[in-house]
Amino acid sequence: MNKYQKEFLSKCKNVGICDDVPLLDSIYVLPTNRKHDSGYKIMYVVGYEDKTETYYLLDTYCDVVDFGEFHTDIKDLHIDIAENGIIHYWSRYQQFQSNFRVSSCTFEMVDRKKYKEAKDEQSNKQRIC
Repeated sequence: MNKYQKEFLSKCKNVGICDDVPLLDSIYVLPTNRKHDSGYKIMYVVGYEDKTETYYLLDTYCDVVDFGEFHTDIKDLHIDIAENGIIHYWSRYQQFQSNFRVSSCTFEMVDRKKYKEAKDEQSNKQRIC
């Protein structure tokens, strides 16, 4: 892991396996030189929430990042890689819901519009009560 990756990780909030994580706007994957039990290299997985400008360290012993485990409809998944080796996943129309984080990190894709409508509906129900 290079100094830029270490600096990036220092900005992250650690989250436990069972901790709730909000819907995320970006996923960052940081490759390491350590080997997983599976034989593949270990990756650190970080989620980012735009609204709070918070980075969440989701997994530090991951050998698989999965976006299809829950048969989600992926509309526009983009992948960038920075000079420092950090891989960035993002979508204009969807957010990432972190479902499972152990040896594999699994995400469900959630439509931004549906999420906003659901939040508005929930907010309206709270006003009525």
